[in-house]
Amino acid sequence: MNRTVVPLILFLGAFLIHGTFFERNKKLDKNSGRTFSTPEIIQENDLYKIRTLYLSILPEDFNFLFSKKPLSLTSFQMAKASINRPSAKKRVKIRIRGSHAWHWQSNKPSFRIRTSSNDQIWNRKFLDLINPEDPTMLVNVIGDFLAQKIGLVASRTRFCRVWVNDLYFGLYHLTDRFDEEFLQTRGIFDSVAIEGNSWKSEMWRNPDLWDVSAINPETHASVRKEIGNLLKLVSPSASFDNVQQLTKSVDFESLASWSAFLTLIGSLHADDFHNQHFIFDEKMKVFSPVVWDSSGFGSLTNTGLKFETEDFEIPLYEYLTPLTNAAFRSHSFHFLRNKCLWILLKNHCNSGLIKNLADKLFDAILSFSKEEKNRGALINIPVLKFPIRLPISLKTQAFSVDSLKRWVDCRFEFIQRSLSSASVCLYPLLEVSGSQAPEFRSFVIEVNGNSPVEWDLGVLSFSVRLDKDKSKTVLSNDPFSSKNLIVYPGLHEVYGKEIPWIQTNARLLNFVLEPASQTYLIGIQRDNFGRVIQVLKEGKNSITGESVSVNIASKSFIPEDLYPLQSCVHPWGDDKLGITN
Repeated sequence: MNRTVVPLILFLGAFLIHGTFFERNKKLDKNSGRTFSTPEIIQENDLYKIRTLYLSILPEDFNFLFSKKPLSLTSFQMAKASINRPSAKKRVKIRIRGSHAWHWQSNKPSFRIRTSSNDQIWNRKFLDLINPEDPTMLVNVIGDFLAQKIGLVASRTRFCRVWVNDLYFGLYHLTDRFDEEFLQTRGIFDSVAIEGNSWKSEMWRNPDLWDVSAINPETHASVRKEIGNLLKLVSPSASFDNVQQLTKSVDFESLASWSAFLTLIGSLHADDFHNQHFIFDEKMKVFSPVVWDSSGFGSLTNTGLKFETEDFEIPLYEYLTPLTNAAFRSHSFHFLRNKCLWILLKNHCNSGLIKNLADKLFDAILSFSKEEKNRGALINIPVLKFPIRLPISLKTQAFSVDSLKRWVDCRFEFIQRSLSSASVCLYPLLEVSGSQAPEFRSFVIEVNGNSPVEWDLGVLSFSVRLDKDKSKTVLSNDPFSSKNLIVYPGLHEVYGKEIPWIQTNARLLNFVLEPASQTYLIGIQRDNFGRVIQVLKEGKNSITGESVSVNIASKSFIPEDLYPLQSCVHPWGDDKLGITN
């Protein structure tokens, strides 16, 4: 696989991160140190090109394919296709994609086209033509483009006008099929495409429920074995040792970028029973996630095309799958994901860029939308479990574009507020006679929120010792703090959430993760006590760079309340927890 190793220098200077399938034309964000890339195939101007496709099939095949209830969803029928008139027609095969409202509309169904073995259309052997699901028609076009712009592997979604036997079917999304050929067009070799789309959360326990694109039987068997090993590591009862091992099997950097991007756009479509896409690198033996059919920007959560507060305040750790649940058990991944989220928010996917992109895309399709007779969208109805496809007007489409932009503003404000939330309290430890070294005064740092907090101690670091072994005492042989002292907040499991789209009672994990307090014990040398306390009065948010005022408590902290192993998912014996040397 062609993979470029690039540095991600975070504010704390603790990590060196290699990139997520970064390709060519890299550009460096000077403020963050994060290297993103713009692949040559991702040109913004290409988004505004409206392609045309003319299909001709026999009348009997037309009736067979486009009946009100599709007679065949798997059988390809012979057809001919051209992208211009007049021009030579290519021999292709065509089939319908799905009978559910997501794909089926009698006068505008979604379908797949397969070219002959040595032929392609627009550099694609398979063309998936999807009847757009959201009322703007823009959501997946924007999502896929942004994902690829920041270096993630994602489907290529473009607009295409389609005629069948001289009947205009309407404006479609042209997108890809996820397979090895797709990977190779992205310069990714020696890799296998893996898809989890069984509509059963049981797929996280059964490797046979995952689709593997490998043609070679030996490769197919070995990859399925690797999937089985991965599923064992991410089982809901995952231990700290499993999480440590997981870092060798999963590209945590690409997983963090993937999670950050889907969190930014509020995508809930990659849930625990379908729409899971991964690349398995056969040489490195590593899994990496792929953005596919993201359906973000509130398109899956709004009811009756109206946004409520819960639609843009989707929690930062939702939608939770066994893989992301296991990854969030690592404080390093937790920090890295939120750092990536902040960088996207402020730079590469800022709200102004997204709103401008939405306006330009809508302008590009407006004239074609005006002539669209089969315009429709999936609408969430409160009393129904699944959305239904309903016809919509051009006015409703334009209104939905404005709603998307308002959603972006509200969502981004919520994320900024969430990442800025970091609270710290410094407590004197209730000392038991003879338990602590006499030359130190012991204090507990309690931190909560979504971001770590750090202090530049400088030379005073030699006046601060750390209870690194979690003995609940600070002794003279405990290590000194580094010059940059960092404390990480935790996460804890919350049960019984009743927000409709969470559906904790229907998925494999019946809880959500929310911020939790985490405590750290330090010893301050009495000779420099006043100077150290003065420094500790104000920390810095390691994600946003903002100042964090520290509350100095007069109430003593009880040693028994240190290190809440049961209530917080992070302290599983990580000897680097809260320490940066």
